[in-house]
Amino acid sequence: MRATRPRHITAPHYPRVHGCPSFVPDGAMSGWILLVAAASGRPVKELLSTWRYKIGTIYDADFCRDVPPLAAMASMTFVEPVVLAAAHGLSRTLLSRSTYACLTTRRNGVPLHRYCPACLYEDDTPYLRLRWRLAYEVVCERHGCLLLDRCPGCRRHIDFSGSLKQRPRVGPDVILALCPHCRELLSDAPKVQPDQLLLGVLVGAQARLHRLVTSPHFRHPYAGTVASSKILHSYLRSYFTKTGQLRANAPYVGLDLRRIYANFYEAVEALYDSSPLVDCEKVPLTHARSL
Repeated sequence: MRATRPRHITAPHYPRVHGCPSFVPDGAMSGWILLVAAASGRPVKELLSTWRYKIGTIYDADFCRDVPPLAAMASMTFVEPVVLAAAHGLSRTLLSRSTYACLTTRRNGVPLHRYCPACLYEDDTPYLRLRWRLAYEVVCERHGCLLLDRCPGCRRHIDFSGSLKQRPRVGPDVILALCPHCRELLSDAPKVQPDQLLLGVLVGAQARLHRLVTSPHFRHPYAGTVASSKILHSYLRSYFTKTGQLRANAPYVGLDLRRIYANFYEAVEALYDSSPLVDCEKVPLTHARSL
């Protein structure tokens, strides 16, 4: 009886993408996938199919619990798998749970995508920061201006998930710098800067909330960490109402100041009373209401 030769199984071949930007440590996986698609000239959906990456929208890559196809992605882009794996770290936090979807989506379920025009202006290759995808991130700590979620030209919400079947019309150096709807330069949007007192409160509050959300041991006694989103909402609403800037700047501000968090969660005091963190400054609610 003739011996059967063992079948030689070859690893799948992935075409290399030259000129693909490296992955920036604070970047979002969704934004990097868009950069790879632009560098390869292939539609995002085709790219995901090549990798066998089964996600509903491109934004699911940021917080989905399913591990992305790291070997396939690394083979095509020259980015080390360990670097890509590190970008998937927040999938092990509250952010990956459907219960807390409001932390990464608007009330209609559409993924959040905010941006800082000053950051995009300074980037050699504009990229999407992961924290721009979070509902409680409302201000850029680097530039002190509010994060925006609308185009300064057409005023539509920034959302790159609607063109997954189309070939990118621009290269990776500008794809995330332009509005996906009208191609307006996002860095031309007005820089909305709160006063220094309010800015300090906002930066401290969102940093504190981010630590809570990303802690693997945190448990909130009521509605979860999302309750403190109402704090940021009240700060912004109070500030813009008193300064008369609400009507002028509302189209650019990342939060829907009137509706996004209304009547959603328990009292905000519960978050501060239950917080296990002591290294962040605790802002009294009475002070917040006086702003």
